[in-house]
Amino acid sequence: MQQAHGIKLSLLLLVLWATSLQAQVQYRLQTLPDGIALGTGLGLAIGSSWMAKQVNPLSEQDILGLKPQRIPSFDRYATRHYSLAAEHFSDWAGIASLSLPVLALASPRGRQQAGSIGIIILEGVLWTSSLTNLTKSLSLRSRPYVFNPEVPLADKMRPEARLSYFSGHVSIAAYTSFVGARLFADLYPDSRWRPVVWTAAALLPACAAYGRMRSGRHYLSDVVTGYVVGAAVGWLSPRLHRARR
Repeated sequence: MQQAHGIKLSLLLLVLWATSLQAQVQYRLQTLPDGIALGTGLGLAIGSSWMAKQVNPLSEQDILGLKPQRIPSFDRYATRHYSLAAEHFSDWAGIASLSLPVLALASPRGRQQAGSIGIIILEGVLWTSSLTNLTKSLSLRSRPYVFNPEVPLADKMRPEARLSYFSGHVSIAAYTSFVGARLFADLYPDSRWRPVVWTAAALLPACAAYGRMRSGRHYLSDVVTGYVVGAAVGWLSPRLHRARR
């Protein structure tokens, strides 16, 4: 009799263990929709990158003819700055933002569905970079340092000097931060670390944004747009792939 009860208890524990594993599965991929999303994202990423490389640089005459007063007042702050140290700061903030999706992917629950999570992250990276590069190539907005008289003319005459709107550093930093935080929150809904993760997700792209403005490479409107686009894609990507229960 005791042996029978032991077998029943063992079976019950096995069922509960299997149920707990199933409950941790948060995401589901669909072959056709995700195949289209990946293929389209990859095509747009390649195409938008090619478009950015075809941009013609400003001539000296073009630069002399620019009117700083046409810049909105809230964007003029960036035209007074040009700092290599601030640029490096924004780079490090962007690199630090990668820690959040790595944290989610490397966690025990994340490793159980690493394939699905990896595809979700890849899709978002492709779409964020595509939207960024495509907008840059179509808007052809001159960077703030083009209006700064202390910046060497050679720097102003590079093609990248016309790719200001919107900030790729910030959009990618915001995407990686928010997708990482969203994944962690989904995988560990009861974790006491969730507020810390979300705070880091909000601050890291903000630090990158500040560095891009202080370096004279982006206006306030550039970094705000990049932040919103990256955060939106990062938040939505996992939500759209959550399995229905």
